[in-house]
Amino acid sequence: MAITINGSGTVTGISAGGLPDGCVDAGTLATTLDLSGNTLTIPTDTTGLPSSDYVLLHTTDSTTSVSSIELRYFDLTKYTRYIIRTSFEVSDYGKQIKWRFLNPTGEENEGYYNGFIQSRRSDYGDGINNSRYNGNGTSYLVGVESSMGSSGYDGSSWSSVMNLDLSDSYNNNYQILGSGALMGDNNTNNRYGYSNVFGVYEKSFTRSGIKFFVDSGSFVEYHISIYGVTE
Repeated sequence: MAITINGSGTVTGISAGGLPDGCVDAGTLATTLDLSGNTLTIPTDTTGLPSSDYVLLHTTDSTTSVSSIELRYFDLTKYTRYIIRTSFEVSDYGKQIKWRFLNPTGEENEGYYNGFIQSRRSDYGDGINNSRYNGNGTSYLVGVESSMGSSGYDGSSWSSVMNLDLSDSYNNNYQILGSGALMGDNNTNNRYGYSNVFGVYEKSFTRSGIKFFVDSGSFVEYHISIYGVTE
């Protein structure tokens, strides 16, 4: 086919791969590439390319008051391990934030959760409180007892990172590392601390996602991101 330079500024007649190597650079390409209707092939040799060990599956945030949050974004055919990042503020102090595994139609009973909980709280002017608990039959994110409860005062928050290993169909392992303002004595002085949870949910079930809720009251603000681990 003959190469034709059209008056509109376009060139026709060049076959795919017909341009010599090195003649197309970043300045030649459009700022935005429209690849709709085309297949993009990633090379098998990714040497020198940026890599990631996890994929963002879903993120959600809101300042609308809710009593619970259900997120069904697990896909065990692709990922058996997950990282979940959370940040919460609740409507009243001293409240317990809990979580549950979700199946396709409901939540998994807390009686199958087994593990260990360690909390440490530093009071304003009242010293330090250390607590260790048997985590059997519980699924706390924070607030295993009232003195370790979450804070509802403005400017307080609780953040955590959950690591879930669901590679075994029966032993569903979890690790939770969290810290924040746990409970306020008044509007200006807060109690700060952390809570670590290590455990396993011992039951086979169809694992669809995760739920967060407050024992009473509600979340007034939250941000949650779910990642699938690829390594």
